[in-house]
Amino acid sequence: MHILELQVPVELFRPATAEPRSTGLHVSDVIRDIDNKVINVGKRGPAVTPAELARMGPYVLGGFAWEEIIRDALVRMYPASNPDRFQPAGELKLDGLIGSPDWLNMEEWVLEEFKSTWKSSRGGVTPDRFWSWFVQIQAYCKMLKVLRANLRVFFVNGDYRSSGPQVKMYRLEFDQAELDQNWDMLIKHAKEMGWLAT
Repeated sequence: MHILELQVPVELFRPATAEPRSTGLHVSDVIRDIDNKVINVGKRGPAVTPAELARMGPYVLGGFAWEEIIRDALVRMYPASNPDRFQPAGELKLDGLIGSPDWLNMEEWVLEEFKSTWKSSRGGVTPDRFWSWFVQIQAYCKMLKVLRANLRVFFVNGDYRSSGPQVKMYRLEFDQAELDQNWDMLIKHAKEMGWLAT
């Protein structure tokens, strides 16, 4: 027997069903820069490098796989009541920023976001632990003009004790002032970086 390890193509880290990313300034670009300059200083560059993609690719693939799995499950769960209940939101643009929310629940008018993480589930989902998630979700709520989001999280290693993998769902509710304040922070940072006209 002969076993040869093959190189995994980078294209695998983006699912075939994903829309190509348009050119322009994305919400995630601004969040990444704030994270690098304020939250986790110096730990994330302004753009994803080939080396980072090679290292993070399997994590990204896990996230995309989770998104595809949960989407299919939701569509199968609710076909009788409303087959069009869950719709991809597509790319949105507001004030020069581009956002790509996962889905919109048309029946409840709620943003549906899917995340996977290798962090422990023990600390729960809080803005302190998942700052970038909360900033992104609030930005997408602002863009969609909704005040609520369902966050469905796959904790790959569960609580790192005896739980095994865990799936948890959270309902996030915001008021308009929170969404506006979050959006203003993103716009202000993008202008300070010279990415948006002042």
